[in-house]
Amino acid sequence: MAVDSVRSHPSTLPSYSAVIISLLVLLTAGIFEVRRICADNNGLLASLRAPATRDEPSRVVWVYSKSSDQSHLHHVTDSFRRYGYRLGGRTDPWSVLWSHEYPFTELASEMRELRPGQVVNHFPGSGYITNKGSLSTDRSIRHLPLTFKLPDQKEQFLLNVAERPSAMWLQKNQDHRGIHVVEPSEVSSVSADEETFVQELIANPLLIDGKKFDIGVYVVMTSLEPLRVYVYRGDVLLRFCARPYNAREFNASDVDSYVVGDDYTPIWDVPSLARYYVRAHLGMRASLDAYLRDQL
Repeated sequence: MAVDSVRSHPSTLPSYSAVIISLLVLLTAGIFEVRRICADNNGLLASLRAPATRDEPSRVVWVYSKSSDQSHLHHVTDSFRRYGYRLGGRTDPWSVLWSHEYPFTELASEMRELRPGQVVNHFPGSGYITNKGSLSTDRSIRHLPLTFKLPDQKEQFLLNVAERPSAMWLQKNQDHRGIHVVEPSEVSSVSADEETFVQELIANPLLIDGKKFDIGVYVVMTSLEPLRVYVYRGDVLLRFCARPYNAREFNASDVDSYVVGDDYTPIWDVPSLARYYVRAHLGMRASLDAYLRDQL
């Protein structure tokens, strides 16, 4: 059938050739036209490829803190400058707000007027999950030691103390490092306008070389909806108390035995872990894992 069809239409092949030649001519002309347009607009293309200048609104960051002295935030401002940002203020066309304080209360009016393209280094509710009192007294969070908010729950606390007189307690406030060991009798004197809370001290903690320690995990949240949270599993931060834990004699004044403070003991000064961290060049997490495996 194909042969008969070709034979019955002897002009078909020449017409196909003409169409193909015409398409090639049009394609060639189109290529030359595109090249001409690009050549005539080199300046425009160059400007599109060029990075944004520091004076553009998209490269302005507002670094906010209550204090007029922001020298303690030099690492923040230096980082933004390194990436080409210009430091601005409240009235500038900023695209990034880096706030030291929780902005949804401190800068409530600005937060209600956010424009598309403006980003903030906090999200609504972050103040709750970074607040020691809110986290510790949230009964929906499992595995937390027993906690009482004061002065609201002082009566419940004193009742618990009467039932469990051997329990030890930590008192905490919202200040940085505002933690100290207390006797129950001290809590009874808390004033009505003093917001604080007490939390049961774990009586039999895991010790390494006789010292208590805490573990810091690096987490970043990049989106609320959809919820997107990244947990860095490559390493952790280990910090040890400055003094050995005294399990036999509870001394409320010896805070460094019970609480990890600013002058904590680093991992390289803990002999049982230094063998992994210093000699074997492992990370903090790997050193802890290796130590615990060796104890089994």
